[in-house]
Amino acid sequence: MFKNVRDYGASGTPARIRTFTLTNLSERWISYPPGTCAQVRFPEEDAVLDSAGIQAAVDAAADEGGGTVVVPPGDYICGPMKLRSGVELKLEPGARIWASPNLGDYMTDAANGLGKEMPGLFSTQGVSDCAITGGGEIHGQSPRWVIPWMNEDPSGWAASLRGKRPGRMIVFEDCSNIRIEDIGIYDAPRWCLVFLRSGRITVRGTEIRGFDVINSDGIDIVDSQDVVISGCRIHSCDDGICMKSGLSRKPDGKSGVRRVSVSDCIVRSLCNAVKIGTESYGVFEDIAVGNMVLHNLPSDPRGAEGGINVAICDGGAARGIHFHDIVMHGPQCPFYCVVTPRKNKSTYSATEPGIIEDLSICGIQARNTVFTPFIIGCPGHPIRDFRISGVHIIKTGDFYDSPPAAVVPECGQQYPTPFMFGTDVWGKSGLCRDMLPAFGLYMRDACRGCVTDFEVVCEGGTDARDFIVCERSPDVRIRETSSLCRDRFEPPQQ
Repeated sequence: MFKNVRDYGASGTPARIRTFTLTNLSERWISYPPGTCAQVRFPEEDAVLDSAGIQAAVDAAADEGGGTVVVPPGDYICGPMKLRSGVELKLEPGARIWASPNLGDYMTDAANGLGKEMPGLFSTQGVSDCAITGGGEIHGQSPRWVIPWMNEDPSGWAASLRGKRPGRMIVFEDCSNIRIEDIGIYDAPRWCLVFLRSGRITVRGTEIRGFDVINSDGIDIVDSQDVVISGCRIHSCDDGICMKSGLSRKPDGKSGVRRVSVSDCIVRSLCNAVKIGTESYGVFEDIAVGNMVLHNLPSDPRGAEGGINVAICDGGAARGIHFHDIVMHGPQCPFYCVVTPRKNKSTYSATEPGIIEDLSICGIQARNTVFTPFIIGCPGHPIRDFRISGVHIIKTGDFYDSPPAAVVPECGQQYPTPFMFGTDVWGKSGLCRDMLPAFGLYMRDACRGCVTDFEVVCEGGTDARDFIVCERSPDVRIRETSSLCRDRFEPPQQ
């Protein structure tokens, strides 16, 4: 059964184009190039948004037992919508959905289950067998909210945008059998594609690209199971693909992320390309991430903080985690895995540090990196049963003339970053330092591990620190490792 949204009044709202120009080019985390501007589509005065017709078509299909709702080529300005069980929303090539630029359109619905915030464009709860497919595009129009906020010269963090932008753009909460295939999702104002307490999820052949804005994760998997992400291209200012547990605030023993496969994706991030945590109340089990390219563009103000990050901060556990065959270009740190208590423990009431075990990081090629990878647990809660093999790293900065004099501090509730034990100035101008005693790999409070076929090349500098340092880490085997210093490679002139 097919429903055409044109038959339900969604004919394409006439739009006015307004250009937003960024005059304040530097925020505490992001730097924008001069001349940054964006065009935003506004509906004509008193126009009925196309979301009314699209929602009517979705409801009609669902009421008749399900079917396909077709959105033909054209531009549709929409407010919040909800998908229904058994309905596939097919955005044909050339169909573009534009999120309404009027904040009042998002204040009419109740806040969704991710917290007391305005809804985003799609907030879908408790449905099954639904999809968004077809080759079309969804645009969040985040410059409408970000550029005016930036031009006010903000001094705060995400809280200063609270109430000034819509919520997470596409959210599936308590849903099952969800497909997102062959579409483009652009300029989300917050997290882009979110799965909360959901299962049997497929995201395939999808492009996610955002205007650089804080809290703009690409894909978030929150307390969800049986997830397959493949063949996607993600360009995110915040985490590219992030798995979290505990945001539902339900201490029912069911919180967790289980059975996740991520493969054949290209990810660009200014934070972490692939991350597990920091929200980690429950468990993360049986997760495989591989055949990936993690890269940063030459125009980026800095590389991603981390290519791979596993951060257990809320008493949860990560086990059966496998990263393999990943090419990285430009992350500040290729990988870092840490167990560290959260500063605000009342959030999750964790009484003890969490657990990372049965972890493997294999087949990593990383170049243009800066900080030392590390594996750090807590006293009495070591990271255990881990394997690191087939790793080749080219470092281009943060070299030391002499080893740091200070002892690496304990995990004292720092927010996990590659420089969490060193200096923290948000990665600007290369002023961060990791202050670790090793330039290749640092391990502490780890046990029953194996490091083999591990190589680090220091390009354009020398480092007086030890190559690999292992502290309070019994039964960790290290073999077939090497380090090299060489002049920076300059490509030949064309």
